[in-house]
Amino acid sequence: MAAHTIVVNLDSYSSSMAQNYYIYENNGKITILPWDYNLAWGGFQSGDASSVINFPIDTPVSGVEMSSRPLIEKLFENPEYLNLYHSYLQQLMDEYFANGKFEEKINTLDTLISDYVKNDNTAFCTYEEYKKAVSSFITLGNLRAESIQGQLDGTVPSTTEDQKNDADNLISASNLNLSDLGSMMGGRGGIEGFGGMDRNGGRPSFGNLDEIEIPSGMELPADMELPNMRQEGRIGLQEEMRGNPTNSIVPNSDIRQNLGKNNLIQISLLLFVLIIATIFVARYKKDY
Repeated sequence: MAAHTIVVNLDSYSSSMAQNYYIYENNGKITILPWDYNLAWGGFQSGDASSVINFPIDTPVSGVEMSSRPLIEKLFENPEYLNLYHSYLQQLMDEYFANGKFEEKINTLDTLISDYVKNDNTAFCTYEEYKKAVSSFITLGNLRAESIQGQLDGTVPSTTEDQKNDADNLISASNLNLSDLGSMMGGRGGIEGFGGMDRNGGRPSFGNLDEIEIPSGMELPADMELPNMRQEGRIGLQEEMRGNPTNSIVPNSDIRQNLGKNNLIQISLLLFVLIIATIFVARYKKDY
């Protein structure tokens, strides 16, 4: 719970997405198994940088009341468990942030993948955007740690209500732009209706990306129709796809047709898995 609070993952039980977890029981011991951590660090429903940095440790929910999240509320109502939770937060501050391990880990990962990102023609962002994201991520983590330490010490408000009434004592996020970290559906050139990362670093947009890039050297079927999409009120072809396949444009009608086929296959597979799972549960379920 302490680690979950630190990374501000709101695509989770902590927000309106209350279904995003499993409860696992083994010999009477319950373990919570969360998911969707790809949208941690303010990547989901976070509002602005200040709300991420100063996410309150003693009311770590967003858009909902603590009373509607009993796995958290009941834990915090027990003084022993609340103190233990605070001690874990302090331990993570001391052993991972205060001594620079967080920044060291990010730089180590950057060293491992930086050249691959730079040379990846299918990367979701430019190399410059990637490097800016690395720097901003380090800033975000360090500011988050500064706020948590302040909340533990009592110099920064630690509940949603107290933060509203005492905003002057929050840690400033004036030098951080969350859009530097990309968007939840990032990808250079998007598919209409699925959104994509704004090339200028903005938040995701939906329904306004009418073209995608075709990788260099990719050949298209000779009988593939290429309608003038301006007749449909859409963006026209910028290049003749036959003559220059690099950075050419695929009509949305073809994209949607392919997506429809893929969705049908996926739905069929899911139904098959569901039937197998139902049979398995019916046969091997436990009686409590």
